[in-house]
Amino acid sequence: SNKEEKIMLFLVSYLLHTAFAWAPSSITNNKLRQNRRLIIVAHSSEKGFSPAVKKTKKSSANSPQNDTPKSPLLAQLLEEESAKKEALAAEIAELKEREAYVSENTDAGRIPDAVANRMAIRMAILGGVPVFGGLALFIFFYLSATKNDNVFQPTAVAAATTAPWILGLLGIGYGALSASWDDDEPGSLLGVDEFKTNIQRILEGLRRSSKDAKLRESAPTLDKKNTK
Repeated sequence: SNKEEKIMLFLVSYLLHTAFAWAPSSITNNKLRQNRRLIIVAHSSEKGFSPAVKKTKKSSANSPQNDTPKSPLLAQLLEEESAKKEALAAEIAELKEREAYVSENTDAGRIPDAVANRMAIRMAILGGVPVFGGLALFIFFYLSATKNDNVFQPTAVAAATTAPWILGLLGIGYGALSASWDDDEPGSLLGVDEFKTNIQRILEGLRRSSKDAKLRESAPTLDKKNTK
């Protein structure tokens, strides 16, 4: 049997040499080397000289223990998160109640007549007096220049007539903000305290509007979490 195997190997190598005789040298050398290796490996495996295949064992990862007790810190964090969710749900419910009340009562966002009249009077006085004073000053400059031949600097005339208009605009804003926005309280003459109170109300309203917008955005997300 050994002689027959040697003869078979010789014939196979001879056939390979003749088959690749007309091929390029690089391809022939590569093919011959590969085939010789295959023949040597096949021949050595029959005699029991094939390299032993090492079986690798898969390392089994330790599964995490799910039955570990919760730490006090984790429990505290869960309680805080639950409290935040409850507070958020309460704020969203309050927002829905306010919106429902405003939609049902059309007079809820309307300014009372007493407050509107009070604001109009103060705006007319504090804004109208400077504006009409500026117009009167402009007429004075014009008559003095045309009839009495008085010469005035253009910059002085512009500054003297522009300042009352600026004071008039400020007076209109101050007249609206210095009026008492409470229906039953007439307010003071100068309206300094009412001005401070109304500024605080405006700032609080802006903060509430921003907060309500955020609550409207988070309301669908909270509803989805509660349904789950």
